[in-house]
Amino acid sequence: MKIHFICGCLEKGRDGVGDYTRNLAGELMKIGHKVSITSLNDYFVPIDFLKEETQDLIPVLRVRLGNARKQLLINVQKRIEEFDPDWVSLQFVPFSFHYKGLPWRLAKQLAMLGCGRKWHIMFHELWLGGAQSDPVKYKILGGLQKRLVMRVLDKIKPVKVFTNTYFYKNLLESKGVKAVVVPVFSNIPVGHSENSLLFNLLPKKVLNNRERYIIASFFGNVEFTIELERNLLKLKRLTQIENKELLISHIGNSEGVVERFQEWDDQFGIKAIIFGIQEELSIAAYFQKIDIGLSSYPKILLEKSGSIAAMNHNNLPVILLRKSFERDPRPLDWVKEIHEIFQLSKFISSAKSNKSHFGIERSIAAYTHTFNQSQVKRIEL
Repeated sequence: MKIHFICGCLEKGRDGVGDYTRNLAGELMKIGHKVSITSLNDYFVPIDFLKEETQDLIPVLRVRLGNARKQLLINVQKRIEEFDPDWVSLQFVPFSFHYKGLPWRLAKQLAMLGCGRKWHIMFHELWLGGAQSDPVKYKILGGLQKRLVMRVLDKIKPVKVFTNTYFYKNLLESKGVKAVVVPVFSNIPVGHSENSLLFNLLPKKVLNNRERYIIASFFGNVEFTIELERNLLKLKRLTQIENKELLISHIGNSEGVVERFQEWDDQFGIKAIIFGIQEELSIAAYFQKIDIGLSSYPKILLEKSGSIAAMNHNNLPVILLRKSFERDPRPLDWVKEIHEIFQLSKFISSAKSNKSHFGIERSIAAYTHTFNQSQVKRIEL
């Protein structure tokens, strides 16, 4: 079976969906499928440029469309025709294909690139404004994004649609689109606790008095809000109840981290360390050694978070510093909203005994089942 994937960006470690796509393609290749990938809005290549390379043995086309988009798309189309895939799989996030989340040309471009082929879509995100509590500006932008999503579906008429949360599944089905829920998997492997590279960068007083500290970490993008700040103070109080100190860290990219962490130190005495971009195995090993993962994701969308997946995959309990915009009654032992926790040490000890919920095996089974279907019909809207 030949499968061609399309995503936004393929810079390693800089785009979660790109990493997901590469890892997924690599696993499918291991079980005998032939794969290739195109990134259509890759900000790490020059504008109006097509870069051909190999990533983890996978042939890749990296494109950043500009004024010469027409000729570039013709060249991409030729490469896809030469590969001659049985399936084309779109890994969709609106902001991956346009910096404002409004890639109006995308539907037409995709129809050209995969003309006459069987399409699959994985909706990693849909449109903004799906929650009743979302601000008006999100509702307006989300209304435009909704039209854009429906246009993409109408143009390429996918055979199968995946998404990663039941919240998104319900949104799609409200528009007459049947979707299968396939949660993301961890892009970070299981770490080895003997790897102490990142952990040893912590302040010496923390390393020398480890039992006195609760070490917590963000990973990737953080949505800085007043709610998050209030909940971080709740976490500090829970730590103090146990006569311990809170140390927070951050790994990866996120706008405003340096400034906000400095504010928390100045105003609340919360000490922090910023690691920036790091190797996957070092991140995984660090997660094995610390106490808590922190996230600004709502519980109802946690299955779409690659950061949460990586934490859970490395046996790290997760605390959500944001209340879910829709009630999510699932009794999950390894992840809690901050208001659900009364004894921090008890939560940590019980959560660390849980197994990973974000291995790649379930995703591979779902994709393989779809791609192995020979008699399939396109979705009609």
